[in-house]
Amino acid sequence: MNRFRRLLAALVGPLCAVACDGTVANTAPGVTDTREAGTGPDGASRGLAPPSREPTLVPMERPAASPLRRARLAPGPMEPSSNLGPQPITVATGPQLAEALVVDSRNVYWSATQVSEGPEGGSWAEVMQCPKSGCSSPITLVQNDALGDIAVDDTWVYWTTRDAIMRVPIGGGMQTTFASTSAVTIAIDANDVYWTSGNAVQKAPRKGGNATTVVAGPAAGGIAVDGVNVYWTDVRGGTVTKAAKAGGNPTVLATGQSAGSLALDATNVYWTNFNEDAPGATVMTVPIAGGTPTVLASHLQGPYGIAVGRSSVYWTSDNAVKRVPIDGGPVTTVVPRDPDSGPMGIAVDEANVYWTDAISGKIMRLIQD
Repeated sequence: MNRFRRLLAALVGPLCAVACDGTVANTAPGVTDTREAGTGPDGASRGLAPPSREPTLVPMERPAASPLRRARLAPGPMEPSSNLGPQPITVATGPQLAEALVVDSRNVYWSATQVSEGPEGGSWAEVMQCPKSGCSSPITLVQNDALGDIAVDDTWVYWTTRDAIMRVPIGGGMQTTFASTSAVTIAIDANDVYWTSGNAVQKAPRKGGNATTVVAGPAAGGIAVDGVNVYWTDVRGGTVTKAAKAGGNPTVLATGQSAGSLALDATNVYWTNFNEDAPGATVMTVPIAGGTPTVLASHLQGPYGIAVGRSSVYWTSDNAVKRVPIDGGPVTTVVPRDPDSGPMGIAVDEANVYWTDAISGKIMRLIQD
């Protein structure tokens, strides 16, 4: 697997091995699944009734075969925690291989993979929902053969599949196709949905309509938006770039990077670098207005998700959760390395940081520093 596919696979797990071919087709939203809410086999409320046929069992090695994900979930010794404050609590427990994660004002949403233990083996993916305060039975919003990144607005939960961006109402209901495209990662603002593919950054109105290309050409990976610009990492060109959301010439913020996940605050862009050479993987930042990129943390192993809190940058790395002050300083191990834990997706709200545990299937929460 070449470097481009390795990094895209690291961003969205098993989806990218089959979906990162750069194919883009613009279509208006349309109903593709008319299943309605129902109950799960345990009688718990579910946002989506089980499909009329058994989910397609896709033979799959567990965990998925990305070099970064193998390193992220590799067994290893435990390490001491340098977090002396509040300790993490469990929000929900769902299927193992919990990966992408987003939060809104009420809920936490995540993607996960169910693995069949039968003689034929196989797996299928789900999007789950739970109140941020916690729940004993998460809502299953959707079941699919494979999915990658997820996002949420005030009405819909969106996710990427092999060949489309799909969405379902918060709380469950009827699935619709938002766009037919091989999207890798997605981001949302007040009006539009943005996504990266193998050869473009695109957007389409949340209310529905054809997609338009913001920037053509980059092998875009991570993506984020603010009130003015869209930002992305170019996994082939080794850059972190921004462009006006209305379109126009892009501005390169950093070069010589192996950038993956991306996050923003009001003044800076932050990203993870999956470097195979010394000094190892890093967490980086650069001002939105432009300037010299700064290393916030180095000598990391397999950093995956990244999020920016009130005063710290958080990331998942090497079976652990870590943070560093936004302005730089010592790295704090929030959740120490544990071979029985596999933090991956990460998100923040005003008060807490949340992450998925790909080994236990748990969604965890911790008060920000």
